[in-house]
Formats: sequence, structure tokens, C-alpha cells
Amino acid sequence: MTLAAIRPCDDPLDIMGNVSYSDNYGAWNIIRLKKDVLREFPQLKEKTAKVRYKLLFYKTYDELREAVRKMQENNEPLPMLLYFYKE
Repeated sequence: MTLAAIRPCDDPLDIMGNVSYSDNYGAWNIIRLKKDVLREFPQLKEKTAKVRYKLLFYKTYDELREAVRKMQENNEPLPMLLYFYKE
């Protein structure tokens, strides 16, 4: 199966949101996407589309730089940066 990455449409986004607690999983694991993200990725609003995600986590800046270099060489879309904050 070949997966095609969904690419953003316009400008960079800087969005702060909340992670919700799931009783079923006993963890903070639900991320609801804001309207700005949905506007940037309209494919996410297609009811019949099957959407997956891919999470990449690098432990050093050098590993991240190398991964981004390879992404750029392969003309892949820019990755999203996701930070978790504890209040």
C-alpha cells in the first residue's frame, strides 16, 4: 500500500490546543484539531477518506537535521512539530 502525505495549503501555523483524557485508554491521548489546521488540510474533512498518521521522534538535533535533509532531497512535505506541555 502506498501512502501519500497530505500537504498544507498556505501559511505557517502556530496553534496551541489541549490534549484530552480518554477513560478507555487511561491516558491523555486525544488531540482535537483546530479549525486553522482543518482549513490548511481540507482533505481531513472528507468523510470517505481514510486518514492515517505517522509520528517521527528524533532524540538529537543531528538526527532531526539528517532526517529533514533526506526529506528535502526526496521533495517530501515539511513535517509538523508537536510539543507537549504540562501545566
